[in-house]
Amino acid sequence: MIELPDFSSVPNERRWALRILRENERPGGRRYSMTVLSMAKRALGIGLNAGEGQ
Repeated sequence: MIELPDFSSVPNERRWALRILRENERPGGRRYSMTVLSMAKRALGIGLNAGEGQ
């Protein structure tokens, strides 16, 4: 589980990324592909894990 920023601290144009990451981590939530997760992490400036891109 990664530490996600507070919703109010994220600019409006980047909130899609926060919604995707929160939904992916929620028990029983929708699962997204590695490509979508890495795009969301990049949009929020979160470091990528090994194998998630360059």
